[in-house]
Amino acid sequence: MPMEKRSDYGLAMPTIEMARHPDNRKLRVGVIGGGFGRTHLTAFQVCENVEVEAFCRRTRQSAENTAKEFQIPRVFTDYRELLELKGLDAVSIAAPVYLHYPIAMEAMDRGIHVLCEKPLALNKDEAAAMLLKAEEKKLAHMTAFNYRFVPALRRMKELLEEGYVGNRIYHVDGVWFGETRADLNAPLGWRYRREMAGFGALGDMGVHLIDLVRWLAGDFKKVCAHTAIFNRERKLPDGSGKGSVTVEDSCAFVAEMEGGAQASIHVSGAAR
Repeated sequence: MPMEKRSDYGLAMPTIEMARHPDNRKLRVGVIGGGFGRTHLTAFQVCENVEVEAFCRRTRQSAENTAKEFQIPRVFTDYRELLELKGLDAVSIAAPVYLHYPIAMEAMDRGIHVLCEKPLALNKDEAAAMLLKAEEKKLAHMTAFNYRFVPALRRMKELLEEGYVGNRIYHVDGVWFGETRADLNAPLGWRYRREMAGFGALGDMGVHLIDLVRWLAGDFKKVCAHTAIFNRERKLPDGSGKGSVTVEDSCAFVAEMEGGAQASIHVSGAAR
């Protein structure tokens, strides 16, 4: 059994059981994507039961530099080649959103378990197909809602379930301002284009708040929302001019939860 830890306030802090291979060997994982992929690599390094077998990134030199830093034996610039590796147990997908669906579907067709960054897909149809595939193949599948594993938030959930703060929740409030997104000098990358990102501030940042609210207070019953694009243009990466931002950089909504609680959420990639 895992050891119980205590916070500075004397409260018991929940621990997490690590997944293990049935043969009691290390799980062999491949990581695809060099942005948040580096965060995944850092996390895998402290998992004693995980071995990162391969890393994939579009640029060969960047991929090799990262592989050297994290001591990863195999490097690829094409995710299809990584997925062909024999004995790969799971893949961690941290590529741009428009690649989530094709990578995950091919991985699951090969019997590989999937951890995928948020937002899960470009739209609900892709996300539903990914879920159906995982269920059909009986594979482990998860969106990277990592805040569920923050010890303080896990303890908060336990306290709520124990009735420590009462028998019901009346109001939940969430705010997330993305300072790096508000930098007007940042070029028009894939995150600002709907055909590649699917969503803007709501899917990129607000999805974490939505997940936590659902996890702590139950599902949404009614929602009234407003989105906006405040910064409508950004410079092109090659410096040749400006291009249009096609995803929202701000979203605010109020909601009624199934248990009767009120919720208000505000996320912004425009305000600091």
